[in-house]
Amino acid sequence: MQPGVSFGHWVQARRAGLHITQRELAQRVFCSGIMIRKIESDERRPSVEIAERLAGELQVPANLHARFVKIARGELSLDHLSELHTTQAAKPAWPALSGSGRPPVPTTSLIGRTHELAQICELMLRADTRLLTLLGPPGIGKTRLALHVAGELQTAFLDGVTYAPLAPVRDAGLVIDAIAQLLGFAESAFPDPLDYLRAVLHNKHRLLVLDNCEQVLAAAGPIASLLEDAPHLTILTTSRMPLNVSCERLWPVQPLGLPNSERKLPVEAAIQGAAVQLFVTRARDVEPSFTLTAENVAAVCELCTRLDGLPLAIELAAARVRLFSPQALLARLSDRLSFLGGSAADRPLRHQTLHNAIGWSFDLLSPDGQRVYRRLGIFLHGATLEAAQAVCISAGDVQGDLVDLLALLVDHSLLRSERDAGGSTRFTMLETTRDYALEQLARRRELESTRRAHARYFAAFAENHAASLHGVERRRWLERFENEADNLRAALRWAQETGDWAVLARLAAALGWFWELQGRRQEARTWLAAACAAPVEQQPALARVRVLHMLGHIASEEGDLERSRQLSIESLAMAETLGDGWTAALALRDLAWVYFSADNDGERGIVTAIAAAQQLLAAGDLRNHLLALLDVALICYYFGDAGRGAPYAQEALRLAQEWDDAMAACEALSSLALLADTAGDYGRALSLMEESLALAAQMPNGKLIAWLHYRLGFMLLDHDSVPQAAEHFAASARLWRERNELLAEAYCRSGEANCLFRQGAIGRARAVHLGVLDVYRRFDAQRAVAWTQWNLARVAAVEGDGGSVETLLQLSLAIFHERRDEQGIACCVAALRGEWEPMREPLRQ
Repeated sequence: MQPGVSFGHWVQARRAGLHITQRELAQRVFCSGIMIRKIESDERRPSVEIAERLAGELQVPANLHARFVKIARGELSLDHLSELHTTQAAKPAWPALSGSGRPPVPTTSLIGRTHELAQICELMLRADTRLLTLLGPPGIGKTRLALHVAGELQTAFLDGVTYAPLAPVRDAGLVIDAIAQLLGFAESAFPDPLDYLRAVLHNKHRLLVLDNCEQVLAAAGPIASLLEDAPHLTILTTSRMPLNVSCERLWPVQPLGLPNSERKLPVEAAIQGAAVQLFVTRARDVEPSFTLTAENVAAVCELCTRLDGLPLAIELAAARVRLFSPQALLARLSDRLSFLGGSAADRPLRHQTLHNAIGWSFDLLSPDGQRVYRRLGIFLHGATLEAAQAVCISAGDVQGDLVDLLALLVDHSLLRSERDAGGSTRFTMLETTRDYALEQLARRRELESTRRAHARYFAAFAENHAASLHGVERRRWLERFENEADNLRAALRWAQETGDWAVLARLAAALGWFWELQGRRQEARTWLAAACAAPVEQQPALARVRVLHMLGHIASEEGDLERSRQLSIESLAMAETLGDGWTAALALRDLAWVYFSADNDGERGIVTAIAAAQQLLAAGDLRNHLLALLDVALICYYFGDAGRGAPYAQEALRLAQEWDDAMAACEALSSLALLADTAGDYGRALSLMEESLALAAQMPNGKLIAWLHYRLGFMLLDHDSVPQAAEHFAASARLWRERNELLAEAYCRSGEANCLFRQGAIGRARAVHLGVLDVYRRFDAQRAVAWTQWNLARVAAVEGDGGSVETLLQLSLAIFHERRDEQGIACCVAALRGEWEPMREPLRQ
């Protein structure tokens, strides 16, 4: 077992992998939720009875139950944990293809690699193998082999396998982002994807498969750094070149075994060769009646030899048997190899072979088929039928029916037809066939015009469907945009490189909310800033105003309220002039928080948020309408007006349930809980908060759960349930710390300090308050600074340090006066008279 895995961590990882919440597990093993939390944090060992039930619920093999109980009770060392997921050999667990990072199901069998597959799997399970690269030229079968390795090892890794296809990624700086997205970065609170991966993989026993790394070798350093921070992570990569990092082991993938060319082989002997087996199998896929005979065996053997045993080249040749006999195929291939023998002399031999094999298939296409094929090469991660229609035949020189031409390319093995998770058809290419298409596009001087058509299509796609990211079908549209993420990036790069500022602004404006919803704030800042800096007169006014609004929204989310105020006011004025009610309403929503948080003007914040909610509903933005309702409810809560805020939170809950928005429902339930507590109904408040936590536990959103623990801790502290409050503050702080959210963690630590004070641990409370005060000052969180100084004054009063009491209270009073915070002013004035309220928790706004 790798060092650092505790029994509690093992239970937590196993439970999460089985999609069981703590509450559900507690119910199944007949114990409290607190007991499960303590077991997972290694504060308690389970009893024999609970351990036996845990073994069953966590699907430990029956023959290992006794061993599990002994480990749980401390009677066996933790080294035996690694044995708990060792089961009898199982068939590969191929999950369905989706955007979740699961390896796709290979559509054809693996031929000639059985021994190699077994060796690689054995090597991957060795403790000293952390990073293995399957190395080889294009067409050798690296991806196919990696997918079968992933399938074989699916159950051998406790936390499963994550598959990241990197072929569409051209910018090495986006590799870590691409991997993080597969593992839920968009739902996290992390600002940086690398920090998120370090946290989420730290205690995971997982296999990470990175396919096609050769074009992003500059990302090798960050990839290798993941292994340093995640001791139980193993990485399998495929590449044409080594990653050249110290922990890398190389596995050169060899061509398929070739027949003996020195003598004519009988059919029975020839079919034993892997290359011949592959040819015959793929030939039967297109022509079921194909048989290896004494008449064609020599031609098949010679074909496989001429194609160097490269699987992709052999498959391309086999796909032609519907039109040509093996003998005719050999004659055509021989002519082409001879003709092109010197045209690619700078290529390695096997690259020449594959290049020529693809070219040979290309030559068999009609002129229309060739045009469509080479233009499809401009797409990254494939194209929908609609996109292919817009880009491939936009020049008006394709006469045939596009659907028929696409079907022909699929038949010729130059194109693949795939179904995405939503059931839509997508046409994709292998990287080798795409490279050839781009080469042909450049040779015919069509590259620039095709890039232009591609960029303009995706600018229109983003503009036409951006509003759908906020509607009732938002999940489907988020997936659609995610499927096109690489094409959209390519369009942005083209616009920037060519100085087409109109397309750049249109794309950035339309993609702003997509980036924000997917947690890609760094990418958002980069492109929005580029659009903002472009010549204003060359940008559509509507795109310009939406770029400014998104920059203001991001500033608000990052706590830069003055920049948010400036950009929101500017975008509001422009939007009203242009008649863009949607952007005007979004700017109002951001301004509501500026008025409340920066100006301490609760009434103006409430009125502005109500106006924003109404206008967002009129504009058809259901998601932001719902969130604006919650803004109203929370601002009312902060100002102690529960009666006014409750109807807005109730309406938000109704809409969230109607629109099946579980995250918003959690937020609404917790807001209702806070309002119920303010209204004096503590029992209902506690019930609503527990309901919200239970719902949040079913979703992979650590940020949401962290917020709910924090709010519940605040509520419990107000009602003197100090030990329970401390538990929830600690749980929230741990989640924020894992996400590197220092400011959020500081608020939770403040709650812990106030719990310590009430429990009589005065010195420890002072130390924690001093620690978080530095964090608040670093982030310029002035309200939190003022309340923390007030808390430190309360500590000083208990310790009899009157001088410090006076100094700290005056410092707090100055901040409260500047912010016009009447509650803070009143508390400081009372404390200066020696009248102390309970220590305050600086509630994060």
